[in-house]
Amino acid sequence: MLRVYTADAVLRMPLTCCAAAGQWQGALDTLQRWVDGVK
Repeated sequence: MLRVYTADAVLRMPLTCCAAAGQWQGALDTLQRWVDGVK
């Protein structure tokens, strides 16, 4: 569910430099939380 929401948010977000940086930061944040949850 989180993955679908993140993908949807990325697709809807304007492709600007600042937005792209925010997308990657959010994606890395989500990935880190997911990895921590698996441990």
